Amino acid sequence: MVDNKKLILSLLLTFMVIIGVAQQNDSLWKVKSKAKTTKDLFEAQLALSKAYWYFDLDSSLYYANEILSIAEKEGNEDLLGDAQNAIGNAYASNGDYDNSLEYYQEAYKIRMGLGQKSKAAVSLNNIGLTLSDKRDFSNAIDYFKKAALLYGEVGDHKSEAETIRSIASVYAKLNAPGKALEYYITALNILYANDLNTETGTIHNSIGDLHRNMLNSDLALEHYQRALDIFNKKGNKVDIAMALNNIGIIYDEKRDIPAALQFYTRSLELAREMKDKTSQAVALNNLGFLYVKTKQYDKATTYYFESLRLSEEVKDVYSISNTKNNIANVFLKKEQYELCSQYAQEALKNALKINAVDVEQESYEILSNLNAKKGNYKEAFLFKEKAMILKDSLYNKESNQKLLEIQATFDMESKENEISGLKKDNQINKLELEGQKTTQSALIIGIILLVALGFALLSNLRMKKRNNLLLTSANRKMENANQKLVESEANLRQLNATKDKFFSIIAHDLKNPFNALLGFSEILATSAEEEKLSDVKEYSKAVNDSAEKLYRLIDNLLEWSRTQTGKFSFNPNYFSVDKLINDELGIQSHTLKSKSIVAQMLTKDPITAYGDKTLIGTVLRNLISNAIKFSHPGGKIWIASRVFNNHVEIAITDSGVGIGQDRLPTLFNLESSQSTQGTWDEKGTGLGLLICKEFINKNNGDIWVESQLGKGTTFFFTVPIKQEGTKS
Repeated sequence: MVDNKKLILSLLLTFMVIIGVAQQNDSLWKVKSKAKTTKDLFEAQLALSKAYWYFDLDSSLYYANEILSIAEKEGNEDLLGDAQNAIGNAYASNGDYDNSLEYYQEAYKIRMGLGQKSKAAVSLNNIGLTLSDKRDFSNAIDYFKKAALLYGEVGDHKSEAETIRSIASVYAKLNAPGKALEYYITALNILYANDLNTETGTIHNSIGDLHRNMLNSDLALEHYQRALDIFNKKGNKVDIAMALNNIGIIYDEKRDIPAALQFYTRSLELAREMKDKTSQAVALNNLGFLYVKTKQYDKATTYYFESLRLSEEVKDVYSISNTKNNIANVFLKKEQYELCSQYAQEALKNALKINAVDVEQESYEILSNLNAKKGNYKEAFLFKEKAMILKDSLYNKESNQKLLEIQATFDMESKENEISGLKKDNQINKLELEGQKTTQSALIIGIILLVALGFALLSNLRMKKRNNLLLTSANRKMENANQKLVESEANLRQLNATKDKFFSIIAHDLKNPFNALLGFSEILATSAEEEKLSDVKEYSKAVNDSAEKLYRLIDNLLEWSRTQTGKFSFNPNYFSVDKLINDELGIQSHTLKSKSIVAQMLTKDPITAYGDKTLIGTVLRNLISNAIKFSHPGGKIWIASRVFNNHVEIAITDSGVGIGQDRLPTLFNLESSQSTQGTWDEKGTGLGLLICKEFINKNNGDIWVESQLGKGTTFFFTVPIKQEGTKS
């Protein structure tokens, strides 16, 4: 199940903002219409721009630019800085970070020019928040530090602590809990030192999050409880609901079901008191989770259906699809398969609309488990395959995110090391100044010693010349031996790469088709026993397809093994190029037809070449097969040939997905060869291009490739037009 517990705060705030904007705009329009002074009009326009931040960028920008016009008309630098900041806010709230940074920087310059440190600190903090949203964490921290320094200078210690908390949050995102905790403690100390104890709740809550992620549940609970106590004193119901939910999560993870139930229930009661349907839906979902864990499925469905109703009322599509998955999962456990299928399909439909990959994956998992329980193994396999593809997609996304976080951490550490290095450089410069006199004295002594050494070296020169002659002879022998060792090492590396590639194919690429063949043949045997003729026909075709794929895989493997052992025969002779191309297209006609791909020969005149027809046929077969594999259904393939520089040049072009420029230089290398899935998820071994290169080299030709992503690929190769010396 997708865990909604972490979303309660953001959902709560979003819902309250949506409710508030509609009410707020009416009152703001009234204020604007009654504005009598420039200041009143300016403040009304500013409030209107802010009200539209997250919902209507054009309206927000309109009012922000109205502010700018007022400031420019009045020639008021103070208002001009506020206007630039307001435009930056409008862009930032809608994800246009580059434009927002430009206006924030301009606001900062104006405010610092006027000596307005407090407002300048706001601009610096806004820049830091925007850079953090852009995942430019290193520069974000620099701006947060500058903002905190200015806040401290003007005595705004609440904002100073909040900015330092932002630094801690960045380190928490970067999985640097030690650094994050250090800055959280610093922020707490600032607040406690300035009698701002009631402002510490948010930081205690953040420290609780940090300890929870580090699996320190007891410490997390302690800080969440402190946050709750502080929020209760302030009476902020939104923060109280958040803290109650977090404490419920901890007890849930500690498997203390009664305690978790108590805090989730209190969170629900508070949401009902606030008439907040979104928060109620989340709390009801959490309670549903608890009852599923205790196998009280009827109670679970009661809470889930109530949560679903509320989510539908506020049109929260993500929560609707997630809750329907939860309901489907309960029906699966209760073996109510029709209801399970209904809700899982509805959840999947909603998830596809909003591109909620995590919910989509869960829907496929539920449908796979459902079909497996019903004995529909083919459907179960198809749904499982879709779920695994989405899981890989989420994993790759997380992996890329981890790499970005590691890079950002490295950049920040490098910057800190650079600062440390500069400090050391200053100390070194001082020491150098103090030591200049000593150095001068040492130089004089050194010159005298060098003169004495010069005479000694001259006397040894003749003896060294004689020894050098003997050493030169010995070095030559050693160089020859080293060269042989280098060549031997290269051969060993090639052999190791060949061995690794071979075992990789045996372990993975060869195993998967066998698994498919065995699975379909087992289903075929069952269907034959039960006299299901339609199933027998369907699975017979599946077995045949799997057998053909397996045959092509083994054929490529054998061809490649022959190239590695040098045991393939080489019988060059004259052959017709256009006839050979036509023969190979005939072999591929079934595959071309199945993908509705049109293959066209552009050769006009008959051309004869000299080489091993069988080897060149294998090259054509592999390249045409690749063109089909990476072409979209309904695509086109062109095969052209021409006589050029005593060779026949043959080109196979497709209109498919293309190849990235970074992969082109290594396509024909064994160490970097890899199998890539086709547009219909066709699989291979990664050996086809290696075989092509070996066979073309054997025929005294060349092979190369040109490609553009999204536009297609052309493979070229040449064959001599007449007999000449062949490569060994």
